[in-house]
Amino acid sequence: MGHLNGMRLPAAPALAQRFDIDWSTSPLGPPAEWPAVLATTVELCLNACTGMLVVWGSEEAVIANEAAVAIVGGDLTARPGRTLTAASPALAEVLEPLLDRVRQRRTGIGAQYRRLLVERAGRRQEACLRFSASPLIDADGSVGGVLCLLHDATEEHLRNRRAATLGRLSSAMSKLAARDRIFPEIQQVLAENGLDFARTALLELDGDAAAVHWSTPNGYADELIRAGVVRDLAGALPEHGAHRLVQPLGPRRYVLAVVEDTLLERRRFAMVIEPDPCVRVDRDYELLLRMLLDTSVGAAYRVLLERQAVANMEVELGARDRLYRALFEHSHDGVLICAPGGRILAANPAACELLGYSEDELRVIGRSGIVNDEDGSLARALAVRDRERRFSGELTFLRRDGTGIRVDVTSTLFEDERTGHGRAVVFFRDASARIASQRRIANDARLQAIGELTGGIAHDFNNLLNVIINGAEILAERLGTDSAFRQDAELVLTASLRAAELTRQLLAFSRQQPMRVAAVELARTLREMDQILDRAIGGSIAVSLAVDEGVAVRADPALLQSAILNLCINARDAMPDGGQLRIRGSAEQVEGALAEELGVPAGCYGVLKVEDDGVGIPPEAIGRVLEPFYTTKPGGKGTGLGLSSVFGFVRQSGGGMRVSSVLGQGTTVALYLPRADVPAPTVAAAPVEEAPGGFRGEPQVLLVEDDDLFSEMLAGILERAGYRVTVRSSGEAALALLDSDAPLDLVITDILLGPGADGWAVADHARRVRPGLPVITMSGFAPARCGDGAGEPVTLTKPFRPAEMLAAVARSLSAQPQPAG
Repeated sequence: MGHLNGMRLPAAPALAQRFDIDWSTSPLGPPAEWPAVLATTVELCLNACTGMLVVWGSEEAVIANEAAVAIVGGDLTARPGRTLTAASPALAEVLEPLLDRVRQRRTGIGAQYRRLLVERAGRRQEACLRFSASPLIDADGSVGGVLCLLHDATEEHLRNRRAATLGRLSSAMSKLAARDRIFPEIQQVLAENGLDFARTALLELDGDAAAVHWSTPNGYADELIRAGVVRDLAGALPEHGAHRLVQPLGPRRYVLAVVEDTLLERRRFAMVIEPDPCVRVDRDYELLLRMLLDTSVGAAYRVLLERQAVANMEVELGARDRLYRALFEHSHDGVLICAPGGRILAANPAACELLGYSEDELRVIGRSGIVNDEDGSLARALAVRDRERRFSGELTFLRRDGTGIRVDVTSTLFEDERTGHGRAVVFFRDASARIASQRRIANDARLQAIGELTGGIAHDFNNLLNVIINGAEILAERLGTDSAFRQDAELVLTASLRAAELTRQLLAFSRQQPMRVAAVELARTLREMDQILDRAIGGSIAVSLAVDEGVAVRADPALLQSAILNLCINARDAMPDGGQLRIRGSAEQVEGALAEELGVPAGCYGVLKVEDDGVGIPPEAIGRVLEPFYTTKPGGKGTGLGLSSVFGFVRQSGGGMRVSSVLGQGTTVALYLPRADVPAPTVAAAPVEEAPGGFRGEPQVLLVEDDDLFSEMLAGILERAGYRVTVRSSGEAALALLDSDAPLDLVITDILLGPGADGWAVADHARRVRPGLPVITMSGFAPARCGDGAGEPVTLTKPFRPAEMLAAVARSLSAQPQPAG
């Protein structure tokens, strides 16, 4: 027997024999070296008949007993001592927050309910587990680990969820005044429970055909018709009489059918239902379907009875009373009936479940026991309700375990007709989902505002950068190589080019960068980037490519290559000691939840994934990595514009982006871009002269630019290159010159020209009044196209260098007929 601090430890061989593994490879180490509290707790856990597991150390090594394995499923016992994430990712996801709270508070946590998917009977099933946890204090007084108790509350969870669905259905049916509204109301209620009613269709049978009233998803009814299910149902159900049934059509498909002459006027209806694959199908599920059918038929009967006037009033009132009781009992929202002083007279099951009290306990503790009024919110709410007879707002309720929960509350005062006493009915529901949604919307709005601000700043800054870049380059050339100031001019030029790159990244994030969209084949693009990627990534990282041939996307080729390079450099920086970099490309159908997450229309997309096995991204940072200037790299190691510029490019291209990461295991960035037809091979264009050669005399250039510094700089460059330049600072002035007889060989215009006509209007007007006159546009962002779209002009992206502009001018002039003379 081992000893530690005078305490007796379980025999190390006993534990070693219990699990035939090499404990030296486990984070826990050999049992003989375990702290006393760990050894004692493990022995307790393994001998307990209640589900228990021990999580120990910073690496969260886990040992679970047989009862816990039976509850959670999976393979917790295959290698005891593995990390919690490795042993059961699903369990780790729900337990991590609880473990952190226990370590931080050094106190136990009471019952916590969590829903997750577990492996049972060879397939994934939903489960609802109730957890409680206690800290394990080591000999030095620190929290060495946590002991967790597990209880399977799946049956209770299923009952509550299904009761809530039946309650919502009863509520909806109780409000019907005409039979024609029954079907859409049923569909709406079933759609809210996408687990028990994942696929549903309502059919009206007529011979071997069917009228489809609704189906979820939309094509499900067509699928049933093609499979012959409708034909089989039509043949099995009688034409007349009174007949109701709930029976399986296969392992996981059920039919609910009704044939009642009096109720349905000799029409036959059948509802086909399939649950989600994770839902267990058993007698309780069939009972739910029977109650659904009975509730729906009962509602139809109630509508029929409402047409029978006063003679059947007592029957009608009785049915209505039962339905109101069903509304109270099965409502998904919590409902309380209170006396004026705050005494609770009645509480429905939803209220009891949300607060953790029984109805009798709520009657005892009253309103003051469940509302947190530290900030005076209850007093203000009561004042509003007393004044206006109604209050709607948000309050903090207290659960039985002492935790607070934000709830949306509606409270209305009324008078009990029987007793004449004042009463209040209070409806409330958990506001967590709404609050989270509002936070997401606010975050999206914040990112949009940042994008608009950065885009505007970058656009204005581009004009200034163009002057600095061109001036620095001209100055460096004029100083000559022997000048002492040549190096200073080159430093200014280098810094300006870096600033230009930052503005391009800002414009990419704000989705305002100029784009030349084309069909780009992913495999060909990566082959062309082979040498660039080799130099950028380095030899310590192994790169593997698996890109399907023939997959093309609609994007700007240069910006796509820049995005790929950005992602690969990020992956390289995440693997300072080397590793594996995988680039995958394929076509994928995006729809449903994924399309909603990406914010793109459903359809086929080209998907490019860059995966690394580096350090990963912390969970608290994963939601911010697309923000500009936010970086997880050490100070001075990154601008924080890499991923944000890639995200802006993808969104501007009509696609979506997904970042997933596991700390310590790596990161995957997936780009979803709209599919395109495979492009034809391109032929390289012949080089052109960057000078006005071939013209007799000096070519006449109209320069339209409202920034005086920028226009002065451009005019100087053109004049030194042998062009005659006429400058106009507004669109209207340029249009007037184009309408005159002034000789012109080329128009260079900025897109944004302040109030009045913009650059697109100048370009379109030039094409109309002077056919064949070449036009070059300049832009630092991606403005909306205002012209007619035919024969788009050449566009220079700001900031640009003198040689780029002169090359574009020479190419445009060389394609035009030379002037006679």
